Amino acid sequence: MKQTRRSIYRGGYLQFENLTYRGENLAGYAGESVVLRFNPKDITTILVYRQTGSQEEFLARAYAQDLETEELSLDESKAMSRRIRQAGKEISNRSILAEVRDRETFVKQKKTKKERQKEEQV
Repeated sequence: MKQTRRSIYRGGYLQFENLTYRGENLAGYAGESVVLRFNPKDITTILVYRQTGSQEEFLARAYAQDLETEELSLDESKAMSRRIRQAGKEISNRSILAEVRDRETFVKQKKTKKERQKEEQV
């Protein structure tokens, strides 16, 4: 797992890669700097740790708001953020969610090579 550092905002929120995360019991740590651990293949869930000396204490799992049921890699998130920014829109969890759903729709509509060949034969 990769890791990075962030600060916890009032209300227990975190910002990471243009996404807003929220975790249970993090509100009590507002203003503190924490260590985030994440899987680059799915950044919708991150692990939050507090560093005290050389020890790390697990605080909570934080979930990307509105993206709890989706999967999103770090690379996909960066590419989507770039597309949204180029379109002149504001980058938020909802705009990323819209991009994820657009991607899923595109994949469902895209036919496989075998399906295209079958249609050509008819």
